[in-house]
Amino acid sequence: MASDSHHYLLPVRKLELTREWRVGRVRFLPAGAARPLIAQRRAGRAEPTPGWFDERVDELAERFDESTVAEVVCPKPDDAYEHVADALGVLRLLQHQQAPMVDTDWQTFGLPGQVSQWHVDFIDLETGPGAGFFRGGAQPGWTFSDSDHAALQADAGLEFLSAALRKDDRTRLEQRAILAARLLNTSILEHDPDQKLLAAIMALEVLLGDDAEGPQKFRLARRHAFLTCGAIMDSMCGRGRPSCPYLALDPTQKAQRAEIEALLERARSDGRVRCSEYLDVIDLYNARNRAVHDGTVGADLKAVRNALYSVYRWLVAGALRWYATCSDDDLHTLDEDIARVVRERPPEPTDSR
Repeated sequence: MASDSHHYLLPVRKLELTREWRVGRVRFLPAGAARPLIAQRRAGRAEPTPGWFDERVDELAERFDESTVAEVVCPKPDDAYEHVADALGVLRLLQHQQAPMVDTDWQTFGLPGQVSQWHVDFIDLETGPGAGFFRGGAQPGWTFSDSDHAALQADAGLEFLSAALRKDDRTRLEQRAILAARLLNTSILEHDPDQKLLAAIMALEVLLGDDAEGPQKFRLARRHAFLTCGAIMDSMCGRGRPSCPYLALDPTQKAQRAEIEALLERARSDGRVRCSEYLDVIDLYNARNRAVHDGTVGADLKAVRNALYSVYRWLVAGALRWYATCSDDDLHTLDEDIARVVRERPPEPTDSR
């Protein structure tokens, strides 16, 4: 009786690996792995296949052996594409963590159809007429080392995401993590600044948003600050040092929202009460609103990339690692964690002058 599942190999162009990787349901193998796998399968088949059939497979295998190959078992080839795309999404998040100073939007990798490049010829009627061309898109090419593989295995958040991709029956947090990763990868591969920003902010909302009372941007900013503030110094707000007023003020409480507004107004002129991690999300959410309601964020691609740096660099890692430790499958637990650190290490008083 034939199996409903098939054993697929897909090429991943311009990605080099020094060893085998397992991410989600996918096994990634270094260049040169396709033909040995095919020979092994042929050795075990019960009946020979026509020569022209093997020749076609051999032609593909020769091309596949030039790059990393992804191996996945599933019912249909389009399912295989989706599984590999999700697994590559985990690797792109790792890439940004491992090489934060590299423009990983431009220097990337992917399946056919994921990484866009273009070359356009044109004729300028005003100069001669004269001929010219321009090109754009990404520049594929990346290598993951053995140390990168060790970093993936040591990262609780990315391992949580990888494990979620292997499951059929997922928790709410696992499904949110997967959707957020897909949106983040859409943002990474997008070269239109408005669409890039919107995809990233949607990912932020999937990771940290809810339908609780009060402005969404304040809830996102508070949770973002809790997960990222002090990460670069390994001195997290409310844990390695006293918490700040931004964590102490709960945006779901109507009485405290006026205090948040007053604090934000004061931060405009008083650097002592400025929290970049909180205010960055306010700015991003305001930019999201401009894009949605005005049709554009009004910024070029470089400016949007710079604005999203902290999301890719600090938030994704912090949020996924928190997901990995949460047993309640509910973001309200995150608010309880914030309230607990505020109680244990309350904000220090500041001079309001």
